[in-house]
Parts: sequence; C-alpha cells; structure tokens
Amino acid sequence: MRKKELLPRTVRRIRDARVVYCGVRVLLGALFVFAGLTKMQDIPAFAASIDSYGILPTALSGLTAHVLPFVEVGAGIGLIADIRGSLGVITAMNAIFLVFLARGIAIGLDIACGCFSTAPTEPSFFSGMRWAFARDVMFMGLIAYAYWWRRANGAVLRPLSALVFFRRPSTRGTS
Repeated sequence: MRKKELLPRTVRRIRDARVVYCGVRVLLGALFVFAGLTKMQDIPAFAASIDSYGILPTALSGLTAHVLPFVEVGAGIGLIADIRGSLGVITAMNAIFLVFLARGIAIGLDIACGCFSTAPTEPSFFSGMRWAFARDVMFMGLIAYAYWWRRANGAVLRPLSALVFFRRPSTRGTS
C-alpha cells in the first residue's frame, strides 16, 4: 500500500528544490552583506542612528556600530557559503532588529531605521520604521523557509561545507 502524502504536490516540490533553498540563502546573505558594507562606510552616522532608538547607552551604541557591520558581513558571507551557524546568527540579528523596530513604532519614533543607509534623511515610505518592520518580517519568513528546507531534507544540523561544490565526486564503488 502506498503512503499518502499530506502536502500538496507544489509544496513538496518547493520543499525539495535545492535551487530555491540556495536562492533564499544567497538573497538573505547578500542583503546582510550589503547592509553591513553600507554601515561600514559611515560608522559614526550608524552609531547616531542606533542612539536615536534610545535603547542602548551612547557608549554601547558606538561599540555596536563598530561591531555589528562586521558581524552582518561575516554572517552574510557564511550564509551564502552555507557555513554552519551563519543562519542562526542571521536569525538572531533579525529577531533583535524586529524588537528594536517594534519598540520604535510603539513609542512613536519617526526616524529612518538605519538598516541599509546611515544617511540622516527624513524617513520615506521605504525607509520608515513600519516598512523596515514589514521587510524584516518578510526576511523572517525566508529564514523560516531555510530552516524548514533543512529539516525536510535532513540537513538540520549538517549545513553544507563551503567546499562541497569544489570536491571531486567519489570514484569508490565504481568499476
């Protein structure tokens, strides 16, 4: 007797498609690399952006502004290469960003979020806090897909090595 699949055929194809998973990884990784590189260009402006949220003391805002861009770039590159732990770091950063944005929205801040630009401009539709929150929720959806794909394909704790694409195929067992 054949076991009936609970998921519709299209969902199974998306779940099993390695190219979709790789696309999601590369997209998220590239976004974090871009965001980190943008912040590295003007760290004092990024520190001021962090300070405008009013969550961290000014000294900690400066330290965060110096460290966070490098963590974003490293985690982004790690996610593109599918290096162990990078998806977890991206998940943690995105969750923290969501908390900061939710707090800013709750207290009525009307500032540019500082996510992809440190320019002290007035917030526009695409740079305001509500848009940034919605965008980060979408990123969290992509992150959830990456975890779902790993679990469905038996890769929960075994992400690929960065060198997996450069290895020669094994010739053992062939005549």
